[in-house]
Amino acid sequence: MVQIKNLSKEFEEGRVKALNGINLTIKEGEYISIMGPSGSGKSTLLNMIGALDRPTSGEIFINKHNLADVKNLAKFRSKTIGFIFQLHNLIPTLTAKENVLIPMFEARGKGKDKKKKAEVLLKKMNLGKRTDFMPTKMSGGERQRVAIARSLANNPKIILADEPTGDVDSKSGAMIMDILEEINNKEKTTLIVVTHDPVIGARAHRKLKMLDGRFQEEANS
Repeated sequence: MVQIKNLSKEFEEGRVKALNGINLTIKEGEYISIMGPSGSGKSTLLNMIGALDRPTSGEIFINKHNLADVKNLAKFRSKTIGFIFQLHNLIPTLTAKENVLIPMFEARGKGKDKKKKAEVLLKKMNLGKRTDFMPTKMSGGERQRVAIARSLANNPKIILADEPTGDVDSKSGAMIMDILEEINNKEKTTLIVVTHDPVIGARAHRKLKMLDGRFQEEANS
């Protein structure tokens, strides 16, 4: 599902090397965690996999597509990848259902069917009674579950989660990980979680550690 070859990313005209010759293969349906201290390159790597940024050198293949050859990255992302961020990135002036609908705007289908799907996704997140709530009226754990529902709107093949439990309490964090792991198990969606929390990281099937833009151990499987 993901293949990375000799990937490097530099900032400040080469003075900062965020990624330094990364090689990584992730199979379809795999669940991995990427751990490491701040500045180790975890989030930069996730941004590369998610086609949110371009590498300085190296190649990234997602579902056999070389990202360097993809002309419309935004369209590719919307169809292939679901994103979950630490700060959920919900639009505060929209309801939970309206936030989940955002990725579906360009998808084919009737508006009423999309609304129904958003409601079904929120119900799966135990938010059936919160569909018309604004994010400001919801708890941190509830907002993050809305973000998970939004990430599933277009049936992505990959979910990228960057510190998904970093802004919630331990109970909410465990619930969030239970939901993500159920999706990985039932839907066979590839799940990549970046975290600094060793308890969260240890839950993954495969655990990778980064330091100074490199993996500290063999990353291919």
